[in-house]
Amino acid sequence: MKKLLLPLVLLFNGIVFSQITVDDTTYNVEQLVNDVLISGSCTQATDITTPNNSQDSGEGFNSFGFFNRGTSNFPFEEGVVMLSGDIQAVPLGPIAQGSNPPWAGDPQLDLISGGNTNNATEIVFNFVPIVPTLTFNYLLASEEYETGAQFPCTFADVFAFILTGPGIPNVNDYDHDGNPGTPDLTLDLGGKNIALLPGTNIPAAITNIHDEGPCAAGTLGEFAFPEFYDSVGGGMGDTGFNGRTVVLTAQEDVIPGETYTIKLVVADFLDSTLDTAVFIEAGSFDIGSVDLGVDLTVPDGNARCEGQPYTIVPDLDAPGGTTFEWFFEDPPGSGTFVPFVPAETGPTLTISTTGTYQLVADLGGVCTAEGTVFIEFAPPITVNMTPAPLVKCDPDNDGITDFMLTDADADLTLGDPDLAVSYHGTFIDADLDQLPLPDPYTNDDPYNDSVWARVYSLTSSCYEIVELILEVRDSPVATVPSEPLRLCDEDGTQDG
Repeated sequence: MKKLLLPLVLLFNGIVFSQITVDDTTYNVEQLVNDVLISGSCTQATDITTPNNSQDSGEGFNSFGFFNRGTSNFPFEEGVVMLSGDIQAVPLGPIAQGSNPPWAGDPQLDLISGGNTNNATEIVFNFVPIVPTLTFNYLLASEEYETGAQFPCTFADVFAFILTGPGIPNVNDYDHDGNPGTPDLTLDLGGKNIALLPGTNIPAAITNIHDEGPCAAGTLGEFAFPEFYDSVGGGMGDTGFNGRTVVLTAQEDVIPGETYTIKLVVADFLDSTLDTAVFIEAGSFDIGSVDLGVDLTVPDGNARCEGQPYTIVPDLDAPGGTTFEWFFEDPPGSGTFVPFVPAETGPTLTISTTGTYQLVADLGGVCTAEGTVFIEFAPPITVNMTPAPLVKCDPDNDGITDFMLTDADADLTLGDPDLAVSYHGTFIDADLDQLPLPDPYTNDDPYNDSVWARVYSLTSSCYEIVELILEVRDSPVATVPSEPLRLCDEDGTQDG
């Protein structure tokens, strides 16, 4: 028996999921917002408070803090977690039912849920954006995702991100019946809840995001959106929750230089038995960083082409008086940035060499922001600039027929799998990569025509334009001879 038990023990020990870690002591609420949540050092939050949470309500534990995914596959590397319970239980799971004594709910969440909430955790702060769009990434996780119990249909543990400030309405027109575009519920929240399902004005909630199938008519989850439920991630064991949403993005247009207030809040609905949490990705709360765009590399298929200068254009609404200075990493990979000589001080930078580039922007003397980007330049591609014409016989002998243009692909690319071809009617269309021709293509000039092939790299911006000749030839016409062909057998042997 011992020989059989050992492999079984090893087997069960091997089925272990890595879990995230939580920390409710290293960071206070101000540090969680300014040092973890907000990206960049240019814009900082002010008047940071937590009007309602478990610790201040005398429960003896914290309901918000810092998290790190460790070696798990959790979607966010780190960030801020807010919970309707004790965050120390987040990685352990399942969180014990009934373990949380009830504390106060939130009146705005009462309106959204249509009932009484409790165990609310709130973080509120002011900020002044220097970019025209506020964005941050989050996901919702909950014990209410009980498979088969249909709790998502009836228990509306609720959360919201309520934004107030110039240009932000107090009235929220919600789609409550799952029919996007036709609001049927109007709530005055004193601000706008920007935790919405993508492309809709439907609040992101457990009752709206689950895969339990259709709920009974009239229940809260009757019109669910399973595409936003992470059916794989919910069972990975990296947290103690039974399910979670996919990564979602909160987004709203704001006015640079104006003051806004945001309230991040989550709570239980009706009971305090099963907990719900909101995870917000560290550094994703973008209100003032310098965005130079994504890295452009060969592995990602978006490298630039040698010999073709590229201009880096920052995504930044700079106030008056802003100054710029550009740097490059030297030596590559060192993390050390040195200024150009002479200095590059324009709002954009044109480059032609592979490297990592940095922009430092002094925003009107108020603060300094910076951004970096890696740009890779790939060698020009090699193509056949004199491809063989495509030749087709015309059964109608009118000089017009169909050509399979892709028959020339291998000749044009010289068999290089990293090259592809599109065909166009003019050189300009090929150069602008517009109006591709259909395949098959019918020539419009009888007998002799040509199209323009755009041969382009799948790993960089390199391309070449090549003229491809199309030739149409009449099909031969066969006639029946009037008499058989006769020959005498003259080899001396009458053998036929």
